[in-house]
Amino acid sequence: MEINEIMDVITALTFTICSNNPLVIKVLGPTADYIGDGIKAFTEKRVQNLNRIFKRTSEKIDKRGILTGSVPPRILKNILDEGSYVDNELAAEYFSGALAASKSDRSRDDRALTILKLLSSMSNYEIRLHYILYSAFREAFLSSGKFNVTDINKSINCELFVPISQFIDSFALEPGEDINTILEHALPGLGTRDLINQAYAYGGKEFLAKRFKTAGDGGIIAAPSLLGAQLFLAAHGYLEISANKLCDSNLDLEIWDGIIPLKEVVATR
Repeated sequence: MEINEIMDVITALTFTICSNNPLVIKVLGPTADYIGDGIKAFTEKRVQNLNRIFKRTSEKIDKRGILTGSVPPRILKNILDEGSYVDNELAAEYFSGALAASKSDRSRDDRALTILKLLSSMSNYEIRLHYILYSAFREAFLSSGKFNVTDINKSINCELFVPISQFIDSFALEPGEDINTILEHALPGLGTRDLINQAYAYGGKEFLAKRFKTAGDGGIIAAPSLLGAQLFLAAHGYLEISANKLCDSNLDLEIWDGIIPLKEVVATR
């Protein structure tokens, strides 16, 4: 393509992220005015990434029936600065959920900013492991009345053992990727950020058997945390409810279909 043709394509794409675009107005509310006539300096790929986030945010807003309100300007800035570089499908789910959760009639409610800053510090592997684990926590303890992350002494009661073999399908490994080194990176990453209970463990069968006698294979042992549950809820567009609601069957959480759920997890307590 000639330079002029390339510029025409970029201009057309950029126009989709501007203050008079219906999708942008729907998602941001009055905060759309901060965008003005568009993001002329953005590349085609960054605009595509933003389009994906805005479209998924719109779907979450529709599902929750959010008809009014706006997004705090600081949230928008983070989405433009960081979200425009998010080309991973699952990470986009998290960013769009945080954006949807930030839309309200309360102008000072910018708690999603904390979530976005957290996401910006996480690798794709850490985000994926977080989603895999919390999907498993919800499945294992749904409507059990046992899930409690606001009391650290009770959150450990929702501890799960997951065999290493279960992660191979869930991570959809690509050539050259090794599940062991991925978990060695991602699990401590979640622990360092308090996204899981600090009493986690990873290792072979003999090592884990010291914690969980019936462990039939190597793998991980992990329990949820308050911040970890909040992050999972935020990915689905919820920030104004208690993190303990994660395992409430009345809360409609549509689990992302891009991940094969864990099939063989065992509660350790």
